[in-house]
Amino acid sequence: MPEGDVVRWVAADVCDEDARVDVERIPLGDLPPLPRRARGYWTQPLGGVTIVVLLSSLFVGMVHAMVAPARERHGSSICATIALILVWSEAAIATISMMVILFGGVGVIRRSEKTCYPIPPQVEERLRNRRSLEDMINVSGAQGSQSWGSYCVRCLVWRPPGNTLMYMPHHCSVCSRCVV
Repeated sequence: MPEGDVVRWVAADVCDEDARVDVERIPLGDLPPLPRRARGYWTQPLGGVTIVVLLSSLFVGMVHAMVAPARERHGSSICATIALILVWSEAAIATISMMVILFGGVGVIRRSEKTCYPIPPQVEERLRNRRSLEDMINVSGAQGSQSWGSYCVRCLVWRPPGNTLMYMPHHCSVCSRCVV
């Protein structure tokens, strides 16, 4: 799409999901970049990697130490083989799980047509006038809405409504993204 083109669309009004308004929207590619990651962004994962590697190494080493005397005395024991397979499987599963969590972006609310639009009027006005959003607070969605909880003015996404401590979408101060 050429730069400066505006897409026309019909969207539910932020205040009333039943009302329909003809709106020219700002294309996703023209939204400001996401915030930079905090300085300590890689510190927490590095700590998690260290713990997983140390514990996995400890458990693998302990099992090897426990089955080595039995293998020397009796040759290859089925119990020793099963124990080694289980501990190595645990280490592999822990490593794969850690990699998915680190590199998969689990829980991050990504920008998309569904999560970014409709842009609340006060936010859209500032974006069109190229004014900063830094002094704005998040915009609340319609009361009782199933899809619009609050609009994050840093990530420019709608977060789903959350009403429990187990499920509270928020803007993470470490990764600088909205997460569920």
